[in-house]
Amino acid sequence: MIAKAVRFAALIGLTLVFIACSEKDNLKSIAGFWVTSDYKNNKQFYTLCITDSVVETNKYGIDNYEYAIMQMEDYFDVHHPFDSWPLAFQLFLKGDTLVQAYPNEGGESRKRFYVRTDSIGIKKDLLFCDSPLSIQLPEADHRSNDWLSMERPSLVSNLYIGYLKKGNLQDFPGMEPDSLGILVEDVLINLSDIDLFIIRSMDTVDESEREKIIIALAADKATSRVTIEEIVRTVHLCNPNLIMCRAYFDVTIGKIRYKALSKS
Repeated sequence: MIAKAVRFAALIGLTLVFIACSEKDNLKSIAGFWVTSDYKNNKQFYTLCITDSVVETNKYGIDNYEYAIMQMEDYFDVHHPFDSWPLAFQLFLKGDTLVQAYPNEGGESRKRFYVRTDSIGIKKDLLFCDSPLSIQLPEADHRSNDWLSMERPSLVSNLYIGYLKKGNLQDFPGMEPDSLGILVEDVLINLSDIDLFIIRSMDTVDESEREKIIIALAADKATSRVTIEEIVRTVHLCNPNLIMCRAYFDVTIGKIRYKALSKS
């Protein structure tokens, strides 16, 4: 992933319009940090951080985005901040529970249920919280100055490498709890499938841009050097010109950073 959040500045124009159309006090009722109600069950969970008229989903997660909120009569519409500002989902406050509903034409809406909590209390669990894999990144050396700049997220393809969370074992019956998993777009793959992942990644961009693709490894700090080198070799057998990098977490600034991997 580089699941890069849309910058707050891009939301300001629409936010001002929405505030003018609704009472800001109504938004205070849902302001704060929310987590899905099963976040203590050692499985993937989801978060919402709501401030003013902006909601950020899954801070430090894979699907990390920012949206604009519009107050309706007894619920909130949440919009994508691009193009014609399409509806992303809706929020309903039911007592102490915040319900996130994804509209589904012709069928029942998909829903998630959240409780308000203190983000500080679960901070260590927020990294890739929405992944079925437990991934604790190695810490970044803040003295280093050779970090990669990910200026074009559309050219970044992500491989997530970690251990299956115990609460997700029933979702992946063929996987042992102590075995390493490789996740691509919510699907666990084998090392032998990485070549198909690379082909798909190249197919998603124009031919002139394919040599600029970056393969980013978000690998748990316990991942062996042998495993990392094997993945690098597999990727470069498909295309030796692809840039590969590994993710690190900079605790001083609360940010994921990336460093290039050398060819094996």
